[in-house]
Amino acid sequence: MISQFECVYRNIISEFADVEIFLISLDSLIVECLAHSYHDWTLAGQSIVLTKQIDRFLQQFVNFGGKFKLVVFTDFASMFARDTTLGFARATAIAHISTGPFAKDLVYFSSPVDPNWAQFLHDLTPSFLMISTDNVTTEACAQEDLDITPQLETIVLDALSQAIPVVLLTSVVVNFSSVFGYYINPRLCVKYNWESFAAAHWECNSLLLKMSKSPTEDASSVKSVADLWTRIILAAKKRCPRDSPSEHFESLCCAVILSTLIASKRGPSRVYPPEKKGAKRGLDVIKDRRLLLTTATMFLEKLNFATVKFSFADFWDGRMVIGCFDSICAKEPILPYRIQEDFARLHNAAALTKPIPTDTAEKLFDPIPE
Repeated sequence: MISQFECVYRNIISEFADVEIFLISLDSLIVECLAHSYHDWTLAGQSIVLTKQIDRFLQQFVNFGGKFKLVVFTDFASMFARDTTLGFARATAIAHISTGPFAKDLVYFSSPVDPNWAQFLHDLTPSFLMISTDNVTTEACAQEDLDITPQLETIVLDALSQAIPVVLLTSVVVNFSSVFGYYINPRLCVKYNWESFAAAHWECNSLLLKMSKSPTEDASSVKSVADLWTRIILAAKKRCPRDSPSEHFESLCCAVILSTLIASKRGPSRVYPPEKKGAKRGLDVIKDRRLLLTTATMFLEKLNFATVKFSFADFWDGRMVIGCFDSICAKEPILPYRIQEDFARLHNAAALTKPIPTDTAEKLFDPIPE
């Protein structure tokens, strides 16, 4: 159906006038960013890669004087949640945006069927909607049957039928004085039985929308990412009274805390534990990882970001976590001496009992190899 609308490749810089506001589908932007080949998907990827992608993409429009709103359809939460990594990546990206300079630009709707969405478009009259209809890649999502293209297509069709042009996210090229992309022109059309058609693709879950607009989890007493992970670990333990975590769950939790401490001390300039070839982690680690990340996703979705005092840009580093985990399981010294006290405090706060050997050589603080 979308192919019936005229599509041209053009410079859209004229749409960046002072009074013009355009829309960006944040859900679609997340999917597009996750599709890039430079992601390392070891144990659910690295948050800093995704958050930097989003920041740079948005900032380039700010540099041109562009004004935009970031649209989040909350029904996507349950669709993304079908895959642990995908749901976690979405929740982390939204948390990052919600605690940064673009927080004021976020707007939430349940779906295109939400009556507030139609009213929003009518009142704002945006110059265009930037979105893609591409599905998630197999690298980012292990669920082969997960397909969000139909939902993205309904958003596009709805916008076009309301005289809102669409710019395809995947085609955008920004230069010094131009912004080129595929521009789909709207035209008059009749949306026959539209609500029934759209409702077949969307849950229209008002509870998810309410949770996004009125979060319940206060974070005013949480001082850092590491402190937040201790709360998530405690919540994960409470979630599974019947199906207890494996014997390696505490090792995984210790690895997460250690990883966040290293990230906070070194930032992106960090070194990683050497990869252990043929490490036997077993299915229990997959189960434990799923428990921890789904708990984190649910925690983030309830978090009142107005009370958060830290950044989510570097919330998770799967490569660091798995490296620390392998060393902990092998009982190798991995905990740098200089962060021993910080680790002990967080270890106690998370009610963990697994001892971690101290590394007096502090290999995780070695300089980056040239």
